[in-house]
Amino acid sequence: SSWFASWTRAQATGNKVALAGSGNYFSVTNNVTAAVEPDAHVTAVGDVEVRAAVEGNLLHVAGNGSSPLGLLTGVFVNGDLKNGLDRHAETAVGAGYGHIATTNTIDAEIAAGAIVDGASVSLTADNHFHSTGVAVASGVTSGSGFNGSGMAGEVTNSTRALISEDATIITRGGTASSLDPQDISVSIPEAETSLLVSANDDGSIFSFAGGVLRGRNVGFGVSVAVNIVDRKTQASIGSDPDTAPVLDPALAPSVTAQGGISVRSASGGSQVAVPLAAAVNQSTGSKDYPTGAAAAAVSWNEISSTTQSYVAGGPAAIAAVTTDSDLIVTAVDTSSIVSVTPTLAYQSETRTDSASGSVGVSVTSNDISQNVEARIEHAKLDVGGSVSVLSAGEADIQSHAISGALTLSAGYAGTVAATHATNTITGNTQSTMTRVTTSSEANASPDNILVLATRENLVNATCVSAAISSSGADKLALSGG
Repeated sequence: SSWFASWTRAQATGNKVALAGSGNYFSVTNNVTAAVEPDAHVTAVGDVEVRAAVEGNLLHVAGNGSSPLGLLTGVFVNGDLKNGLDRHAETAVGAGYGHIATTNTIDAEIAAGAIVDGASVSLTADNHFHSTGVAVASGVTSGSGFNGSGMAGEVTNSTRALISEDATIITRGGTASSLDPQDISVSIPEAETSLLVSANDDGSIFSFAGGVLRGRNVGFGVSVAVNIVDRKTQASIGSDPDTAPVLDPALAPSVTAQGGISVRSASGGSQVAVPLAAAVNQSTGSKDYPTGAAAAAVSWNEISSTTQSYVAGGPAAIAAVTTDSDLIVTAVDTSSIVSVTPTLAYQSETRTDSASGSVGVSVTSNDISQNVEARIEHAKLDVGGSVSVLSAGEADIQSHAISGALTLSAGYAGTVAATHATNTITGNTQSTMTRVTTSSEANASPDNILVLATRENLVNATCVSAAISSSGADKLALSGG
């Protein structure tokens, strides 16, 4: 468990021209493995726990300012209405860019040929790595300027808990435990579990970007936030039936448990992106050319998630699972995106012979793609309780694009404000039992068999734009939103 922090900044001052920019690239790679090696024999009077976990928090800041707190406040503190603008350069350009790239590979495995015997056995892989990035460009100019910022986050996760082919697991009535999986609206049966195979990824990423300019004549503020998450979460007894099915009959996995068996995978966490853009200009008539302010904010977010739980043998290698209690196989994905993209463009002009305008644009694009599977294939089940195969896919997008533009001019005035939001959810959720035998000599058929797949999608999207312009007497004013 760790805290990581990085901070870069750049400042510039000048009478005529001031340029300042900073960039910060932070890459973190975590590889964690906990394994019972091939052909190892482990016997314990008590419980056997095999756990691989990543836990950490990353704070990442880039921008132009004396401190992270002052990146935005400097615009308003240093640019007072009465005379603060005159103390700054006639042309100012500022930029801040931050990039976070994290790769987490978490493997918990009982390898092929291993024999593990304990009161209970738990095999768990957990990812709890969270990233926060902030990139801000802010500045003040007595003339014209540009401030732009960008924050990008890339996350690649692989979280896997695997009992391999040809592994033998024996439990003797103990109780296995692990961290709680993701909360979902579907009720999952509870059972006293003596064998637990669990993979859980609730890592989150938060990106904040701000491009803010305070000026007099022509000003631009631009902000972009991008988050891309690609993750795979697997919990399994046996090899992946799609990519590596067990073919040799001698390599079929075998599990015997006094107590329940639970195989579960869960993916979740939050992805949040907030880019803020603002341009505020107040012209005093010292120049004889048109004046204007423009602000644009863009948010781009993608989640591609595969969550799988399975008990699987092969066409000629039937997995043998025996328990005097319940067998529960669950896969759950609760991916969510929150995107808020506010913009503000303001231009005031005192000259009656002037032309002034302001433009505010806010754009957001959000995409969640889920593949959620709970499967039992090529298996012989000797189950004294119930068999449950459950998959649940829940996707939630909260998308809010807000744009405002205001022009107050003694001359001609024009204002445009626009917003656009694209939100897409693609989901595959399935629960299956294929080529499964559910009766034997030791136990009668299971009490109940439940095979259930559920899907819930929620999109809450708001697009609000407001454009206001005011011109002097006998002058034209145009507004469009």
